Amino acid sequence: VLNEEDGLPDVFDDFGGGILFGRRSGFAFWVDTEHDNRKVLAGVRRLNVQRNDYYDGPFDQLADNYVDEVQLSTYMIRAFPSLEGRIDKYGYYTDRETPLRVAISAYLIYTAQSDMLELAEQISIDDEPMALISRGGREATD
Repeated sequence: VLNEEDGLPDVFDDFGGGILFGRRSGFAFWVDTEHDNRKVLAGVRRLNVQRNDYYDGPFDQLADNYVDEVQLSTYMIRAFPSLEGRIDKYGYYTDRETPLRVAISAYLIYTAQSDMLELAEQISIDDEPMALISRGGREATD
């Protein structure tokens, strides 16, 4: 979506607070001015997640063929220590009857654009905006 070297398949509207919304995708990006204006995926439209469509976020298509090289489950466990001993190398729960995979959503799943604007306000005062975004705007837990 954001290979800016070869034209973009979406049009982005600036809603202020460093948040850009994709008209087509519904992706919301935060412009990180401290790092050469890189665009960080900060939000995905809830309707797309519910539809399970092309724009539901990047993490439901994981590269399973590289799971041994990347050791994906290690990162899941680092993010959520309670997963230790409960998932296999692909992130599937081993303590359940029915197959279920850990959901990775390191961004806000928003219902209305106002949700993203609230996140933008939080970002503007947070010491660690990337951590805030990766928690979907939720407060850190110890």
